[in-house]
Amino acid sequence: SSSSAASDVYKRQIFISSFLLFLVQPIIAKQILPWFGGTSAVWTTCLTFFQVALLLGYMYSDWIQRFSPKKQGIFHCIVICVSLIFLPIIANPDWKPINSEEPIIHILGLLFFTIGLPYFVLSTTGPLLQSWFARENKFSEESKKTYRLFALSNLASIIGLLMYPFAIETWITLSAQAITWSIFYFLFAVFAILTALRVVRSNALSQSSSTLIPEAIEEKLDRVVIGRQDKFLWIFLPFIATSLLLAISNHITQNIASIPFLWVFPLTLYLLTFVVVFEGRGGRGWYERPLVLIVVLIFTAMMAWGLIAENGVLSVKYAAPLYIFGLFFICLFCHGEVALRKPPTEHLTRFYLSISIGGALGGFFVSIISPLIFSFYWELPLILLISCITFLWMSLYLHTKWQKVIYLLLTVACLSVTAYFCQTYYFNFKNNSLLSDRNFYGTLRVSETKYLDQDTIVRRLVHGVIMHGTQDMSDLGRTKPTSYYIPSSGVGITLLKKAEEKKNLKVGIVGLGTGTLLTYGRSGDEYRIYEINPEVIQVAKNSFTYIKDSAASISYALGDARLVLERELSNQFDVLIIDAFSSDSIPIHLITQEAFNLYTKHIKADGVIVFHVSNRYLNLPPVLNQLVSNSPYHAILVRNEEPDPNPFDLSSSSEWIIISQNNAFLNSKEFLNSKQEIEPIPSLRLWTDNFSNLFQILK
Repeated sequence: SSSSAASDVYKRQIFISSFLLFLVQPIIAKQILPWFGGTSAVWTTCLTFFQVALLLGYMYSDWIQRFSPKKQGIFHCIVICVSLIFLPIIANPDWKPINSEEPIIHILGLLFFTIGLPYFVLSTTGPLLQSWFARENKFSEESKKTYRLFALSNLASIIGLLMYPFAIETWITLSAQAITWSIFYFLFAVFAILTALRVVRSNALSQSSSTLIPEAIEEKLDRVVIGRQDKFLWIFLPFIATSLLLAISNHITQNIASIPFLWVFPLTLYLLTFVVVFEGRGGRGWYERPLVLIVVLIFTAMMAWGLIAENGVLSVKYAAPLYIFGLFFICLFCHGEVALRKPPTEHLTRFYLSISIGGALGGFFVSIISPLIFSFYWELPLILLISCITFLWMSLYLHTKWQKVIYLLLTVACLSVTAYFCQTYYFNFKNNSLLSDRNFYGTLRVSETKYLDQDTIVRRLVHGVIMHGTQDMSDLGRTKPTSYYIPSSGVGITLLKKAEEKKNLKVGIVGLGTGTLLTYGRSGDEYRIYEINPEVIQVAKNSFTYIKDSAASISYALGDARLVLERELSNQFDVLIIDAFSSDSIPIHLITQEAFNLYTKHIKADGVIVFHVSNRYLNLPPVLNQLVSNSPYHAILVRNEEPDPNPFDLSSSSEWIIISQNNAFLNSKEFLNSKQEIEPIPSLRLWTDNFSNLFQILK
């Protein structure tokens, strides 16, 4: 039938648009990630942009309903045509930050001019086509399928997201990804225009509904009253879900790596909950309040416990599944409650608009507001507490008296346990923190421990939950290198041996930390520090003494190291040290072929490049060894042993890759005891700015 054929057209358009809508997110985010230090905040900022763009698309879809079908179709065709001027979606290098501009504003502007209108058009397609479908089939059996189209759109989004890390990223270069997506968007635009023109030509939408059913019945349907509480929950529940999505994405990616898989997996489960609650059982979905509520109570309490477990550094093999599946069930609860309150299709676009408003507010809260008002990652425990209060509220809607009593007791218990763990998390942080500061690049915290029996004080710099430097504040200890930088470490051996060879050294350091490496500086040495986070420099100067105690001449270059080095003339460093980390996440763009070629231009012929590759999750030495395989340079892996378990021992085990053309230097006796073989990874492809694959190097 013509109705069935029209339904198939709408389904195809909704599926394709949603597929492209979410596939483009990791494509564009990975393009710009290196320009802003490779930090996980780039992804959460991108998610905020996508949420706002989605909101604007839903606002457009709701606004355009006030016009006739003919005007809707014509206007939408114009918008689609204009969006084509954004193709191909390749970020313009002119958007690379020059100094220390506000990253969030910079990223949002870059995204708008790179992908803004195509993304907007894709975001309008689902609600707009569903509204056209609902009006065409307002009084037929087909109308019951309208909300199932929303489930279809989310299923397509999931497929697009999962294809990226498992298929596209592992085989296709970044530029090819952008070009291919642009081609598919152009084809989509052609079919979308044909669909809009079909609406213009069709009489179905403009046909008076009074010829189909009595006018009184139609007026009754149009006068369906939607309560204020339902309207509030349409916004509030998606706010909780999206806030939790971004907070947990931050929590995971800041401690592992800013890679698309860790971006898209939480987002995939978030979208899957929409499929579950809007699909199945004739469109009623599979959400069951009593069952889901008991599961979310358990997971919420466990996630709160995870904040303090193992001194706040819960092993990733437990933390990742706990928080990811906890996210899934809480989002299932929130979206399931929203689905139970879905209105008649006459109010469909307003319903979707409300969901989108909640999502945008959640993204704005985590990405924009939280870094401004919180000195640490307080948003995750706060959202867990708000979720508990919401569970308590929703338990009042259970059917029987006994269900209400039992679940009220359970939710109160969950709230109490969660509040206890969150309070412990807060006081553990406050009691152990001398200073805390947060910005786009994450949270910096200085902790202080007093050792009364040793009559000294030890300070540590923590980024996220990872220690990035330690100092013994006593007069005897303050000038001694500690943690990963002790004399027996790869970088320690390198600097000491170079100091024996040359009177005045010129050293470049990418990533300041506490400034521990400056203890190796002598009078006449020049040390140049490349640091993207201005707060790190302030903390190192004000809370530690390595900088002011150093005898070397010290200069600073603020900004992403690669971008700064590209603008500088050859520095002719004797030693260039790459020690940049965002929590435990290695910035990928600092270990590509192009990055290595840039480093070689800034060292002397007998110079040395030193990479810090200590990492709990990634096997980085084979990647770096491959970079030198077709060059006159050679690489060795230097690993110092696990330190003494004595709590006052301030040394840490570490791994360093030492690269030089000087084989005599690499084969010197100082490296013999700690030099290790670099085991190759079969079929590992050369990493470039256009291609990298972290799946192959996961430990």
